[in-house]
Amino acid sequence: MPKQSSIRSELADALVRMRRSFYSLTGFSGVINVMMLTPAVYRLQVHDPALVSRNVTTLAM
Repeated sequence: MPKQSSIRSELADALVRMRRSFYSLTGFSGVINVMMLTPAVYRLQVHDPALVSRNVTTLAM
């Protein structure tokens, strides 16, 4: 059975080697999350004036 310290050092080495991939995945995830929020924010910007004025023609503009 391998020693606990050798297992930890192998894991630490693997994490250090994969650091650049983790940064890339984090950035990609952030971009995807912003893209998922964009339609909701747009919908709020479009429908808010119509809901406040309670007028259907405002929504058509």
